[in-house]
Amino acid sequence: MSETSSSNKNLLQFTVKLTPGQLKYLDGLAKVLGLSTQRSALREVLEQFQTWFRLPVYMREGLKNDVAERRVNILRYLQELVARHYEELAKEPPPAKRAHAPRARPEAAAAEPMEQLGVRLSPAVLAYCDELKPQLGVSATADVMREIVSQLQSWFDLPGFMAERLEKEMAARRLNIIEYVQETLARRYEALRDDGAERRRRR
Repeated sequence: MSETSSSNKNLLQFTVKLTPGQLKYLDGLAKVLGLSTQRSALREVLEQFQTWFRLPVYMREGLKNDVAERRVNILRYLQELVARHYEELAKEPPPAKRAHAPRARPEAAAAEPMEQLGVRLSPAVLAYCDELKPQLGVSATADVMREIVSQLQSWFDLPGFMAERLEKEMAARRLNIIEYVQETLARRYEALRDDGAERRRRR
């Protein structure tokens, strides 16, 4: 991925306060994604969520309908999908070798001082964050951004043993977390499509 994933036209400057732990996570994510700064990593993450991890429109629409039927927000939806994937992995024998040392789960955001990070975002990304405010129960756009980063960092608040197993699989398959989530969403779309086709055949 390149830092030019956003057009430089019409970008708006936005300042968000993040914890040192979240900033460190963005540092690591930037390196994994081939980016150079925390702000470029944050922009990429927000764009990925806004475009449903850049899945084709037909997949995106099918997943949005599934989210609406389940009456959850995208973060809880992803939590459910990765938890389900963990359950599938748990039926298999664990990898013989540890892919890497388990990452410590992040501390609660309130326990850390906040630092400002300025990032340039498109109006579409900012509008998307605003749309998520009532779903996430927050009142500020910056709160949405913090929650998205926090959820990625903590593997959507799954227990540590689940997150560790998912990280092992991700590392073994040489994926980054953006690619991993994109694949998880694509698999969900395919399951919905196959289920719908099966129901139509039974009629």
